[in-house]
Amino acid sequence: MRRLLSAPIVIVLAASTAWAQQPAQPSNYTCSFMKGRCDSGCSTVPKAGQCQSTCQAQFDNCMQTGTWAPPQSNVKTFTNVIKQ
Repeated sequence: MRRLLSAPIVIVLAASTAWAQQPAQPSNYTCSFMKGRCDSGCSTVPKAGQCQSTCQAQFDNCMQTGTWAPPQSNVKTFTNVIKQ
């Protein structure tokens, strides 16, 4: 059971690591842009459907709060994201 709960975190970590290690965020990041980057990372992981669901949840949160916050604590959180 514990492995099943850990799998989505590993998947999202793999999908998010590439874009999350970017230098300081430009002011023109949008929620749609961030979701596109997240979705593109999902194509490289085994459980792409779960990964894309997590990307959608992050997008929905971004549209409400203006913050893109991946579920992993070691991945950069982007604030002041344009709600678009």
